Amino acid sequence: MSPQERIWEAARSLGEEEAQVLELLYGFGGRSCSTPEEVSRALGCPPEAVLKMETGAIRRLRHPRVLRSIVQALDDAVEEIWRALAGPNRLLFKSELQPTIEEHLPGELRVAVKVRYEAIQPWLEEHTCETPGAWYRGRYSCDELLHAIARIETIHSEICLPTPLSFLSQLLEMDLELLIPAIKLADSSSIYRGYLSNSSMGERVSRAVDIHLLFASKYIHECVTLGRLTKEYNLLHPNDALGPDEVETVLNTSSHLFRDAGWMGWCATGLPKEDLSYINSGPPSTPLDPDGRISRHQAKRSDELSKTDPLDLIRQILEEGPCHVSELDRRFEEKSSSAFGPKMLTGYLKASEDFIILAPEIFALKDHLSDPAILQGALPFLFTPRHCRLYTLFRHAGEPMDAYPLWPLMGEQRLCGWAESHVERKLFSSLLAIAEPQKWEAPRAFRDIWSFKKQCIGRHYHIALNVKKSAWKLRPALHDLFAIALCTQQWGYINWLRIEQILRPQLLHQIHDQTAVPLLALMIASNIVGPADHWQKMHRLNPEAEPLLTMMSHELQKKGNILWEDDAGRRLMERLKSGCGTTDLGWVDPAQMGNLLRSLRKK
Repeated sequence: MSPQERIWEAARSLGEEEAQVLELLYGFGGRSCSTPEEVSRALGCPPEAVLKMETGAIRRLRHPRVLRSIVQALDDAVEEIWRALAGPNRLLFKSELQPTIEEHLPGELRVAVKVRYEAIQPWLEEHTCETPGAWYRGRYSCDELLHAIARIETIHSEICLPTPLSFLSQLLEMDLELLIPAIKLADSSSIYRGYLSNSSMGERVSRAVDIHLLFASKYIHECVTLGRLTKEYNLLHPNDALGPDEVETVLNTSSHLFRDAGWMGWCATGLPKEDLSYINSGPPSTPLDPDGRISRHQAKRSDELSKTDPLDLIRQILEEGPCHVSELDRRFEEKSSSAFGPKMLTGYLKASEDFIILAPEIFALKDHLSDPAILQGALPFLFTPRHCRLYTLFRHAGEPMDAYPLWPLMGEQRLCGWAESHVERKLFSSLLAIAEPQKWEAPRAFRDIWSFKKQCIGRHYHIALNVKKSAWKLRPALHDLFAIALCTQQWGYINWLRIEQILRPQLLHQIHDQTAVPLLALMIASNIVGPADHWQKMHRLNPEAEPLLTMMSHELQKKGNILWEDDAGRRLMERLKSGCGTTDLGWVDPAQMGNLLRSLRKK
């Protein structure tokens, strides 16, 4: 027999009328409870008589002969009673302990609790762990829960918030079954969509969580442009629609969750591997003072342009057709009269999904991709010595032919044909060195002719840059190294041009810049990437890099930044020292690498 059946049987040992009073008042058998007035009408007696019979029935059920079976039934129903009171959270907050809470119990169990304890609170004191704010019952002891609560209250000063519960569980080596109630009971703590936050969480924190979850659901291994992020966020949260500047503010102020990848967009780190977005606890986010704007959005604007959107100005220029960045920059400065801050066109071009890079340094509206006539009209931009050099550098660095929309339309064979009579000999020879005539969509005889030219003229790549001594004097920041490594993990490779686009996004490519040299050298020595025979070539991700990147990601999540003098920096330095002696460094000069490591240790 079930506990409820045994309690009902004990009630039936009373007189028929008293048993019927209990059954009706408490709703035995899953029936709804009746009021004393309703029972009095059903039995044909005054309400006062009904209450008197209830009191007598409870008193007689406390007789030792009957009470024994009721106590045993209650002991067998402890978990059932707890589930009815606390639900799936395994917590019953004292603020929720209303006189009517016993109505959550089946009628038979309510009678049994009244018989033995008179009220529910003594039952809670006997069968649960009492904390200052709530009662808890689970597979963890009261001491374990109280220790977990104390640990949560100290973690706020040790890590950056918000942070995913899955990361916190791993960091504290605490099961979610214990972690979640501990957070709910800890002071100044709340949970928003599966992330730990302060209880005074503002809108910026909730937005950071929402954007982080957007990455987790759609862009786990991708960098996403600011324009696309803004569009996706507004589709998911129409009641909190944001502009690109507001989204960028959220990203910049949550550096432990997001990394700026320059022209490549934004990447997210520390994404939760388990969907806990259904877990919430604590007050909802409250509006704070208006979000601070990044510098270019704080510039004072003239009255004439105070209502003009800089993105609209760029659209107006590009509506006339694709444009080289130098011309775009000149026309934007003329139209804006510096009202939006000097030299900030780069930021605006990244801020909208409406803009697209057709080829290096060539911008257009995204809508232009569907108009063949506009694309054909943009091809002359590609037949210049400047673009020929850029194309050669990008392809030599491992970028595929479809890296930019205009390249397949241009066709490598057309560029080679034009370059033969329009660029200096070393550049043409270098172009042939990276060209792949046998892959061209052209007659066999034509491909064979150019393959022969490649053998004769394109045997050497002449525009490669040797590493300057000054490049080894650069001291890369560890957080920059991590940003590059994170992008490498997502793409499967990295090259010097992508590093330039991530760390120093500019309108014009700095083709003589060697900022990437020490970064690539450090990544080779730490086995994040494999070596190449020249620093300007592609470097592929090493599959063994995963543990190191995870360690760096965890350090970033905790502190919001990673430095050479931190635990992560020291551990990486040890790996670098070891790698210099055992790893194939490829193009890296071991002596210069040693000097670089010594300077980083001094730093």
